[in-house]
Amino acid sequence: MPRLRSCLALSHIAELIADRRDAQTRELRLAEAVAKHTRAVLVYPYDYAQSAPLLCDAAELAGDRPWYWIDCGRARETLGDLDAAMTAYDRPVTLPKQGIKPVNAPPRRLASPICTINRGAMRRPKNSTARP
Repeated sequence: MPRLRSCLALSHIAELIADRRDAQTRELRLAEAVAKHTRAVLVYPYDYAQSAPLLCDAAELAGDRPWYWIDCGRARETLGDLDAAMTAYDRPVTLPKQGIKPVNAPPRRLASPICTINRGAMRRPKNSTARP
């Protein structure tokens, strides 16, 4: 029984180490993506032949960040490579949704201005007719 517990503990520790290593790898990939994207935007703002490969590399590294793919698609579109641009534009659609609301989601119902004023500092006492 003690040996089984120690084996379970060791396997749990190994899983924690693997999870941490995966998180560090994702952070490093994202940092590299940010660096490439920043270089493309700041160093080559109007030179799409130079910035497109950097933007698309950044999109590959970032993986699940849709705006990198959109920038990659815009650069490819500007260069005239429309098929590659459409591929880049379609990529965010296939990414897993992580708490992102769709654009066509119904709007959130807001309180009417009267309710907002009555709840706030401008509330009048019930029996008063004086304006605040």
